[in-house]
Amino acid sequence: MPDTSVTDTAVPALAADEGVLVDLLARVFRTDPIAEWVFPDTDRRDAVLPRFFGILYSAAVASGGAYTNAARTGVLLSLPADATEPPELVGALIEAVGEDAARFGAVAQAQAERRPDRPHHYFTFGGWTRRRGATVWRGRCSPPCCGSATPPGSAATWKRARRRGSRWPTGTGSPSSATRSGCPTARRCSRCGGMPVPSTDPPLWSAADIDAGRSDDERLRTVLAWSRRFLTTGHAELGRSGPVCPYAGPSLRRDLFRLSVVPGAADAGQVGGLLDRYRERFQELAAAVPDRDAELVAVLVVLPDFDHADSGPLDELQRSVKQRFVSAGLMVGQFHPRCPEPGLWRRSFRPLRSPVPLIAIRRMMAGDLPFMLRSEQHLTAYLARFAPQIPARVRDQLSARAVHSPPAG
Repeated sequence: MPDTSVTDTAVPALAADEGVLVDLLARVFRTDPIAEWVFPDTDRRDAVLPRFFGILYSAAVASGGAYTNAARTGVLLSLPADATEPPELVGALIEAVGEDAARFGAVAQAQAERRPDRPHHYFTFGGWTRRRGATVWRGRCSPPCCGSATPPGSAATWKRARRRGSRWPTGTGSPSSATRSGCPTARRCSRCGGMPVPSTDPPLWSAADIDAGRSDDERLRTVLAWSRRFLTTGHAELGRSGPVCPYAGPSLRRDLFRLSVVPGAADAGQVGGLLDRYRERFQELAAAVPDRDAELVAVLVVLPDFDHADSGPLDELQRSVKQRFVSAGLMVGQFHPRCPEPGLWRRSFRPLRSPVPLIAIRRMMAGDLPFMLRSEQHLTAYLARFAPQIPARVRDQLSARAVHSPPAG
């Protein structure tokens, strides 16, 4: 028999339920695409969401707009048609959001512009947990898609989201509106419209953009000039023929070389989450070109406020994100004015020294095996990509032996 404990009629949520229901919302929205956009740093998102939803939950309970079910496996926050937002609510939310207030404000403004003018029952946030045998919809009420229903029950947003769901109250005949983070759920409402979210990502500049003066950032010009002078040419100390970086020249010639600058960040804690976003942007760029060109896409993230005299903080940043990049089939490397990393072919050569601290991203290639040998996890990810025909158990054994075996001789 299916578990029907989560499909019972909704009941008012109480202040005593706050701990359980706020935790539920924080867990549901942890991987919500808009929450990830507002709070790009995972650790900050984990810290902020419980405070954020705690404030909203208390306000919803006070206005009679918070609902749950008997099993406390679902929660819906709303603002009834005859209720008004407490004037101190926005200030409390902005304080909780902290340094990400600009992104939060952009989303809130976009929502406000699309809400109906006439009085309506506004559903703000909803979350459901799946239980064994249940078919309850896991709702997320946030942009970029918006749906509204008039009268409330006509769209059956809450009752038929997965053919069976909690019988949530829909008010007393007043129109209702809600915003959703996914188009499939929004299409279940009687109207659906897009809500574009303004981008606050630092721009990615092509070499052509910089050459044409579209960016006036001198640091980008410096890094581009160094890339052409150093990466695309040979070097007497390199220990092999060919350019220092075999991919840089073709990438520049095909206009697949991108540069970006992140001012004001000086440690791994400030940049780690942002690099995850650059990883996504890299994948978007690579997906937009023919597969034969995807291996030439390169993104250089310039970090001018990292210590120029000590490469330690940049090395720590690269180590902290490398596994996530390798698992996605990407390479991430650090370049620094004093980077101590030796060359593969000649130990006295320092190929990772650049005029400005930066992180470079490119696609993982078969020739990157030497860079995987310091970590069993990295090597396992490499083998999974380039030797998929080898059984996973054997790949794990190979990784353990290759990484931990002492060098011969």
